[in-house]
Amino acid sequence: MTIETGDEKKVYKIRLQLTATDAAFQDIFELINQTSNRVCTLLQYESAGIYRWLDVVSSYNSLYRLQHEYYGGAIIEDFVLINNLPPPY
Repeated sequence: MTIETGDEKKVYKIRLQLTATDAAFQDIFELINQTSNRVCTLLQYESAGIYRWLDVVSSYNSLYRLQHEYYGGAIIEDFVLINNLPPPY
């Protein structure tokens, strides 16, 4: 049995808060989309009306820090594991 530490890279879907302003969304989108950024890699962006999602390759620990430490929970509402497949590299 493998014990996970939370540092394993997996594919997650980030759901952004409906109250996030366009400027706040642009800020996090640019942070994630930076080529030099090692926190996570952007795979796909989706939007429908006021709803926005980002599919990323990252670790649980990195996303938790991004959600709570960098933004205080103000932009990222939640993130969920899409599947247990290895990231598409």
